[in-house]
Amino acid sequence: MIFRRHLLGVVSEANVSEVLGPPEWLYLPRGFARWPAAKRRKFNGRQLASGREFVAKGRAAVRDLIVSERFLQEQNEMSFL
Repeated sequence: MIFRRHLLGVVSEANVSEVLGPPEWLYLPRGFARWPAAKRRKFNGRQLASGREFVAKGRAAVRDLIVSERFLQEQNEMSFL
């Protein structure tokens, strides 16, 4: 049986900043609420795209780690045969 590690608990903003670095925007830009809807959508879209890119890079790193561990495990199993 294989047990996987999971992170359970409360994560504070300080913990997140320590790992990811400081947020790009601490607050919304001045006058954001008065911006035209198109400009607000564009700003929000850039923020979402940045987050998606960060998540994709993290998933790729985890995927690479899993693949390399599986490859090493297969190599060890084959060496016993």
